[in-house]
Amino acid sequence: MLKEQNVAILTNLGFKVLEDKGDRVFLDSPGEDHFGPIVQAIVYANQAGTFSVSLDTGFCAPAVENEELLVNHLDQHFPGWRG
Repeated sequence: MLKEQNVAILTNLGFKVLEDKGDRVFLDSPGEDHFGPIVQAIVYANQAGTFSVSLDTGFCAPAVENEELLVNHLDQHFPGWRG
């Protein structure tokens, strides 16, 4: 259930699902520059048996439990991620 919740939070923020491999879901931010997406996210199965979100900079936490922290992190480290 946490996988779907994490993906739902990211897609509600505008991220696009690129690929779902079961234990990992790859997403791109809505904002892009001339290199491509501003940030890529991976929702992955962690050692605790739940799912976390990893961003380009190594942010690793469940989006479900830290949505405000996730958005603040994106705003601080990835200007333009919103598109």
